[in-house]
Amino acid sequence: CLGYDGLIRTFENAVRETPKTLFIACHYLNMNHDYVRLGAMLDKYPNMYVDIAARVAEAAQTPRATREFILKYQDRIIFGTDNGMSADMYQNIFRVLETNDEHFYIPEYNYHWYLSGFNLPDEVLQKIYYKNAERILGEYK
Repeated sequence: CLGYDGLIRTFENAVRETPKTLFIACHYLNMNHDYVRLGAMLDKYPNMYVDIAARVAEAAQTPRATREFILKYQDRIIFGTDNGMSADMYQNIFRVLETNDEHFYIPEYNYHWYLSGFNLPDEVLQKIYYKNAERILGEYK
């Protein structure tokens, strides 16, 4: 078994060895607990992006660090979700990304912790929600 570090190394090897291939690391590459390491990979590999799918609640545990990471890498982050398509699900994500709300609970996530918002600027939200994806798709037509 490769374990977590082995999986990350395998992914990084693929990104490094195929620089003309665009990689979108879903779920913050399961590294939103280590933004220093994830940021170093983004700095090193211009063909790597991350999406925020299925890690909103985890990222909302470190709202200041997450906000700083998103602001720094705003051109390399795209919106993603694998939590269905309900209006409530989107409203929950929007609340985390768009507001400065603190210590709120979302029962649908079935977690035992409270969340805090990132209060991201509109221009950053637009990049995450659609502009970065438009740019990526435009480059690969």
